[in-house]
Amino acid sequence: MESGWAKEIIPYDDMKEAIQNVSTENNGIILWNSMSLKWLMTKYHTDNLEIIPFDFPYGEYKFFANDQHLLNQLDSVYSILRSNDRLTAIQNKWFYPERQETGIPSWIWDMVKFFTILAVGILVYYTFFKIRERKMTQKIKKENERLALIMKTSNVMFCTYNVAHILAA
Repeated sequence: MESGWAKEIIPYDDMKEAIQNVSTENNGIILWNSMSLKWLMTKYHTDNLEIIPFDFPYGEYKFFANDQHLLNQLDSVYSILRSNDRLTAIQNKWFYPERQETGIPSWIWDMVKFFTILAVGILVYYTFFKIRERKMTQKIKKENERLALIMKTSNVMFCTYNVAHILAA
């Protein structure tokens, strides 16, 4: 390599071993796919490592091999998966196991969220007006008791009659 790094690079066949060596020695840099590193770090609980991304386009993978036929097959599989929009689901399953696919379409969850918010809104509205109604009923009851007390102490009587009932008879 032109930068002189060739003598410093140590190739590993097993990335688990590479991560554990760098983690225990607390020295070194691993150049590999960041999503794969994240998965390995989570699996082997290596919390003292930090992932710093390089400026590669998202989803851009590089494969090295002595067999050109194998590389062509890998490229064609990735091209087919990417064109059928199936690569993202596979990447999420491999690299983000905490994201579990439920099989339920996302719009269903959006509807559930909407109706939950709607139900909470209706409940708040109902509770607000129920409390207000209770306060008004108590106020009217208190005023009626005061009026009854005033009428009793002043010996005043009110009489009411139903005009419709008297005319119908």
